[in-house]
Amino acid sequence: MSGSRQGRILLIRLRDAVDPETEERFTVKRYTSEKTDNEDGWRHVRITLEPSNPAFEPIVMTGDEEGDVDVIAELLEVLGCAAPESGTT
Repeated sequence: MSGSRQGRILLIRLRDAVDPETEERFTVKRYTSEKTDNEDGWRHVRITLEPSNPAFEPIVMTGDEEGDVDVIAELLEVLGCAAPESGTT
């Protein structure tokens, strides 16, 4: 994946944690991060993996835990089933 992860919906593998809703290491969440400048450029202060469903809590990590996630894929589009054409069964 190229460019910023900010605001993208991603399939993420959690290395040292599990998603509290599913108790699995893989999760699909919206990625947001807060950064701060340092002598090397910048670093993450906080990474938040935000669920689409408001009934679930976000996964929040400090910048020290940044290496604990692997981005596997980005959700680009949801494909649905096409409605059958009229006159067909």
